[in-house]
Amino acid sequence: MNDIALITLYCIVDDFIKALADTESGRKILASWNPKRGPQRRLSLSEVLTLNILRFHFHIFDLKAFARLGEGSFKPCFPGLPNYENFLKATNMSFPFAVALLGYILRLGRHAHGAAGGFFMDSTPLSVCKNRNIRTHKVAAGFASCGKTGRGWFYGFKLHGACDARGNLVNLCFSPGGDHDSRHAESLTEGLSGLFVGDAGYLLRGEVLERPRGPPPAET
Repeated sequence: MNDIALITLYCIVDDFIKALADTESGRKILASWNPKRGPQRRLSLSEVLTLNILRFHFHIFDLKAFARLGEGSFKPCFPGLPNYENFLKATNMSFPFAVALLGYILRLGRHAHGAAGGFFMDSTPLSVCKNRNIRTHKVAAGFASCGKTGRGWFYGFKLHGACDARGNLVNLCFSPGGDHDSRHAESLTEGLSGLFVGDAGYLLRGEVLERPRGPPPAET
């Protein structure tokens, strides 16, 4: 990615954050970005989001490897780039804003390509730790929960996605791992009209299964 493309990407992200700050709900979630005590973050929220978009653009899924690469390659463009530990904390804090940005981009895509026709929706588990570490896991405590799929128990979240007949992603949402798929069918299909194809989990309208309680059985 050349400098012009990088600057363009940053401007798009920064314009979105500024527009978000003009809304009441946006100001509430933006208030959580900077800590109330201690030193302020060296990178702005727009810079953190831009760097993580670059990370996935280059297919670097190891955050530590990307942080090491950034010290040599991106330091001139992002002079406030912190060490790996602080960049990890900033990346975790930026997650809600990354989801909001992705949702906005998908909404623009729906307007550009139309939001009617046939759609497919499904969910996939996103584990945040191994089952044996559930009781000591702290990063996603209070947000993640235990769930069960055909592949067994997991602890984390579910990613729900919908795509059109051409395979273009049109909407997505996240939920705790223990939430039944039917609870999020309405938000997943918001703004879309047409025929929806999904597994039986999304068809149980009016029948919400009880969320699994407690951790899964211990591994043997």
